[in-house]
Amino acid sequence: MTAPLHRSQANDARTLELHRPRRANALSTALVDALHNELDAAIADKVTVLAIRGNDSHFCAGFDLSDLKEETDATLLQRFCRLGLLLERLANAPFVTVAIVEGSAVGAGADLAVACDHRIGTAQASFRFPGAAFGAVLGVHRLASVVGQSMASRTVGSGARIDAAAAAGCGLLAVKHDIDALATEVQRISAETARVPVATLPNLLAATRPIDRGEGLAQLVRSLVTQPGIKQRISAFAETSRGGEQRRTREVGCVSIGESRQPETVNEIMDGSKLVPRSYDANSRLQMAESRIETHGQQGTATENLFLVHHYQQPETSSLTGVRVCAQDGTDHAMSDDLIRSLPSHTVTALLECAGNGRGMLARRTPGNQFGLGLFGQAEWTGASLADLLDTAGVGTGWNTLVVSALDEGVTQPEGTHDRFAKGLPQEKALHPDTILAWQVNGAPIPPEHGGPLRLVVPGWYGIWWVKWAQHITLTKQTGFDGFWQSQRYTYQDDDGTVRAPVAEQLVRAVLTSPADADRIYDDTALQILAWAGEKGVATVDISIDDGTSWFQASRVEDSSQWGWSQWTAPLPDGLPRGLRRIAVRATDTGGRTQNWQPTANRLGYGNNGIHIIQVDLMARTPSDA
Repeated sequence: MTAPLHRSQANDARTLELHRPRRANALSTALVDALHNELDAAIADKVTVLAIRGNDSHFCAGFDLSDLKEETDATLLQRFCRLGLLLERLANAPFVTVAIVEGSAVGAGADLAVACDHRIGTAQASFRFPGAAFGAVLGVHRLASVVGQSMASRTVGSGARIDAAAAAGCGLLAVKHDIDALATEVQRISAETARVPVATLPNLLAATRPIDRGEGLAQLVRSLVTQPGIKQRISAFAETSRGGEQRRTREVGCVSIGESRQPETVNEIMDGSKLVPRSYDANSRLQMAESRIETHGQQGTATENLFLVHHYQQPETSSLTGVRVCAQDGTDHAMSDDLIRSLPSHTVTALLECAGNGRGMLARRTPGNQFGLGLFGQAEWTGASLADLLDTAGVGTGWNTLVVSALDEGVTQPEGTHDRFAKGLPQEKALHPDTILAWQVNGAPIPPEHGGPLRLVVPGWYGIWWVKWAQHITLTKQTGFDGFWQSQRYTYQDDDGTVRAPVAEQLVRAVLTSPADADRIYDDTALQILAWAGEKGVATVDISIDDGTSWFQASRVEDSSQWGWSQWTAPLPDGLPRGLRRIAVRATDTGGRTQNWQPTANRLGYGNNGIHIIQVDLMARTPSDA
């Protein structure tokens, strides 16, 4: 079920996770209602600590106006009042409240954080308060109680972005260095709160918080009704803040400077691509970025739209002029770039997927970046097979593992150990004719950000095996490889850290590419699906519109290459009742593996191939359109 809010409990602290990733966690009517319900539940359950968090890109993008065309002044006023009441209830809750801000908090989303007793976050956190620009005074008195009247006036008046350092300087945020430190701080707050008797806690909080007798809600209403035309003012503000650029509302998710601003760096827009930035390296280059589902074409993904995941800072590649091959007897063979490119050329169409794809959609939060479904893409890769390369080097047989070492290196956290990136392929996979050392992607040289000049391509296995910036190959009789990225990270682990196995073959998965989550659709809308299964083929794709009570099959549109996705489609069943509807898709491969609602749990959250679910609004066409 794609609910806008997820609840979890850890010891004495209850956490609510805003879960509208395609809307940047913007505050829709459904999300505000869900938050009200959760406040009721927390009071009934005598919760002592309640935390609210978003994801590592967005805490909350503010008031959701994705359906602004359908709104009226009356409905907007009602929604703003309902939101204002939520903030008032949160600020006066009979329990301690914590906002965990790992990304941007904008407008009403920033007000949501300010309404909490504690605001903790990472260095990627930021705040904006642009509401005054269209006449909404929301939560300003609470902001003033935190940062002072002068600072609050400047902040709201300018609508400027407040980064984590500035927020920490004015008392708006306590900055922690990573997600583990955030969890530790919540535990500290819980332990501190636990020392206060439950019956005493509400009175203690009331005595220590700023007095709020409903002034904030009254200020909000006055600011909205003093001038006529709420909808007109918001529409004009939205257009102005976009700078005239027509951006799709469902990508923006709300009207706020934070979501419609110009990019802060040229890297953020990646020369016009539609990547979603997740982190930058010390040289301000994208280090991690997700693809958008809608950028995948029928035949594949354009290179500029392929996702990026670098585990260390992107290296300078001018020193890479080929690879060195070290045989099991210790002899070293220099293979120049020209020699490698003179070998028989082999082109493979293959799907590249990171094992962390979808980690942020797990029911139980796990360590690491909380990615959505943006870490996959299909491309055409050209290079020389490893088998031909080894044959040309004359290294012979008698080895079990082929270790590919890369140019990138660094210190991993939280372990604090220095490592060079390397992976050890078993002989059978290394010698498969489609395992190649590639120099082209989609018919052009592989750009440095995607691992050029030479990148390993290991079709059917997760992207961690596709070593970028390859520089050294070592053959060993050892079975397996104990490098950091194969024995510690990218392993399936039990909760106690026991390693079950390295992450290797891609798991079976189906993804609904159209319609998108929260789209409005009609009876004649066709469902479009991509599916893949690693080293196996996809046998069937099934669809459910009743939360798994029944399933019907999609039709294959086009056969995939051996290593690529296959395309599937299905019409909606006739006679469905109109309104909100969940659609779920699952794939089954030729080996009998089928997706489940949640994957087999593992401590680091790899291989989340849980059933893909979206929620849509099934509309009736007007008679003139029928």
